[in-house]
Amino acid sequence: MGANIADPQPLSTKNGCALKYIEQGLSAEQNIQQIIFASNAPLRYEFKKLFNSLFKNAAAYIELITLIAKKQDGIKRSELEASAKLSLGGGRLTDRINDLCSAGFIESRLAWQYNRGEYYKLIDEFSLFYLHWVTSKKAERFTQDHWLNQTNKSSYKAWAGYAFESICMKHIDQIIAALKIKGGSITSTWRFIPKKHLEDGAQIDLLIDRNDNAITICEIKHTANPFAIDKKYAKDLLRKVEVFRKKTRTDKQIFIAMISANGLKATMYSEELITAVVTLDDLFTGDEASQ
Repeated sequence: MGANIADPQPLSTKNGCALKYIEQGLSAEQNIQQIIFASNAPLRYEFKKLFNSLFKNAAAYIELITLIAKKQDGIKRSELEASAKLSLGGGRLTDRINDLCSAGFIESRLAWQYNRGEYYKLIDEFSLFYLHWVTSKKAERFTQDHWLNQTNKSSYKAWAGYAFESICMKHIDQIIAALKIKGGSITSTWRFIPKKHLEDGAQIDLLIDRNDNAITICEIKHTANPFAIDKKYAKDLLRKVEVFRKKTRTDKQIFIAMISANGLKATMYSEELITAVVTLDDLFTGDEASQ
């Protein structure tokens, strides 16, 4: 890490000690309400404490991570240069981006087959939660059932999907094992942002370039129930594959896998398009075996 990082202190959110605040007998929603949103919540102000304990000039790092969090599809360096007011000049932006990457808050990504156009995504789960649900809200006081009400909104489903993607990216080895893909594969992401409105854009959450002349494209979905592929989703999925094949000019065989937290509901479209399914349980199989 760069010289801008202060001496690290014990951090409850980074080493799992936040578990000590969980009260048995309460649901996940009730525990989150007490730990984050109650008037005396122990982690209510943990986000700023976390950055102040890790970084000198923490405000500049908080500005950067807040900007990155706003772009769920990823943000380019040029966009950060245009918006980050506290990291201008002297290589400060580069150093701070590297610091955030080294500390595990963000990840730099480069689309498959590209050697430039790097972009950044927020991958730290606590920061994902805090920036979306706490700092983005103007209210200083939350009601006693605040978090339960949020979990019933469509915005919660969108955020949960983004957070689930972050978890998946940290369990690539388990995903490859669940898909029974042999070693030597290269994992990446891919996206095409059209410059003309006449073209279709496309983004692939996870791409596995295999050593058997094939590519597995992974769709990542978080739903409370098994995900169901309907006609509209199937059409969009086929369009995505078509854009990918056209823009990359690959002649490799393409397979589509679904990474779904709670599995996949069998439909005529899933049987036709999906070759394999990975669930939330598969992501932690290796973790349990090593304990």
